[in-house]
Amino acid sequence: MPAYIDALVDESPADDEEGYSPSQYYLGFAPDALHKANVSGGDGPHIAFGDASIDAPLRGDDWEGVPFITYLRTVFTWGGFPGLRDEISPPRDLLELLCEGLTPL
Repeated sequence: MPAYIDALVDESPADDEEGYSPSQYYLGFAPDALHKANVSGGDGPHIAFGDASIDAPLRGDDWEGVPFITYLRTVFTWGGFPGLRDEISPPRDLLELLCEGLTPL
């Protein structure tokens, strides 16, 4: 079981906001890059309940609008550490070991 799974998060607007609609719930499944660095950050990736698509767009500061399957491919390509894609010199030998045996999506 993943170490990080949010409970259902209600992201509905306040009652007094124009265009109020019924509550929309999301499942958060990872912290954002800042939280991972032990710094207070924003919204990690999350997906809306009720979206019938397996490739629904993600919400969240780091992954806003990225299709879910694209997110998974990126995570798997980087051995579970997609933040390494921004590093100048990522540990290629370790990444190769972490990715060994993974089947591409």
